[in-house]
Amino acid sequence: MTGGIPSKLGDIQNLGLIGLSGNDFAGVMPDEVCALRQTPLQTPLQTLVADCAVAYAVPECCTSCVSR
Repeated sequence: MTGGIPSKLGDIQNLGLIGLSGNDFAGVMPDEVCALRQTPLQTPLQTLVADCAVAYAVPECCTSCVSR
C-alpha cells in the first residue's frame, strides 16, 4: 500500500494488533490511530508496528518499528 496511513483506522475500536510495516506509507501516524494505544483501558490495541520511515513517537504510539 502507498500514501498516508488512513485516519479511519482509529475508528476500529476492537483492534488488538496493527501491523503496518512492509508498505510504502509516508507522512505521520494519524492521531486517531495513536489514540487507540494511548487509552489502553478503553481499547484493546496492544501492538502497533510500522516502518521506521513513518513519522511517529515510539513507544507513545507504536510498540515497535521495522527498518527497511
